[in-house]
Amino acid sequence: AVAGGFSADAVAHFDDSVSASRALPPILRDGDLVLLKASRSIHLEEIARAITHREALPMRMVAS
Repeated sequence: AVAGGFSADAVAHFDDSVSASRALPPILRDGDLVLLKASRSIHLEEIARAITHREALPMRMVAS
């Protein structure tokens, strides 16, 4: 993402789905766009579930 032009401050890296699932929900704001990129063994669906089941913010899922 940084190589693509995003500020390093706007990019987060996590070693596993558990750390991402815990860290992301509290820092996301209304209107944020989240790109999840990893191998299937990381279990991206767990991260997606954690960030889309927050009560406070409506989330929009975008598939490519």
